[in-house]
Order: sequence, then structure tokens, then C-alpha cells
Amino acid sequence: MRDAAPPAPATISTAHVLWIVVVALGVVGAVVVMLFGGPARISTSGGTLASPRGADIAGGVFAIVLALVQLAIARSMRDGRRWARTALLVLTILQVLGTLSGANGGGVLTWASVACAVVACLLMLLPPSTAFFERHAR
Repeated sequence: MRDAAPPAPATISTAHVLWIVVVALGVVGAVVVMLFGGPARISTSGGTLASPRGADIAGGVFAIVLALVQLAIARSMRDGRRWARTALLVLTILQVLGTLSGANGGGVLTWASVACAVVACLLMLLPPSTAFFERHAR
């Protein structure tokens, strides 16, 4: 009989919770964009909410799909898959670059999501986390 896998360290558990927060913030942001339009449409309408266009709805749907993929990858990371850690690091780099360039609006939800993703990445790179991934690689 195989031994049960050792439990994940607190760094991995906390990172997983933060990834769930990142996904939740992404879904909430996507729904807001689909319902009320993107940040550019809100600011150009004199502060009033504008009705969303097709691009806003398509962007929101894409963001929700991306969030669900990110959730599945986060689950694999929690299970000790190194490829998932790498994928989440790449997604976070892209998210940070997109936020800094202003490509994704830069609202409160965006910055909160970036902050959670960066902290989660740092937790995934700490020595207890690295040892956890090494144990699962064997």
C-alpha cells in the first residue's frame, strides 16, 4: 500500500488561498466589465456607467475562462506539480506587465489581484515550498 502524500506546507496552502482570491477578483472584475463596460467607457461617459459593448462582453468572457484555467492550475500547484508553479509564475509576470502598461484598466480589483498573485508567487518560491515540489517530483 502506498503511503499518503505528505501534507503541503503552510506556504503552499496560503499561496493556494491567495490564488483563489486572485481568481475571485478576476471573475468579479470580468462581471463588472460585462455589465457596465470597461474602464475606458466609464471614464469617457463623464463618470456615469455606460452600457457595455460587444468587446466588453467578449473581454469579460475571456477573463472568466482565463480565471477558471488559473484555478485549475492553482489546484495542480497545491498538489505539488512543478509545471503548475511555473505556469502561475508566467501568468503573474504577464499580469504585472499588463497592469503596469495600463492594458487592463488598473482599477482597485486589478491592483488587489496583482498584489495577491505576487505574494502567492513569493510563497511558492520559499524553501519549504521548493522542498514540497521536489518531494513530489520523485
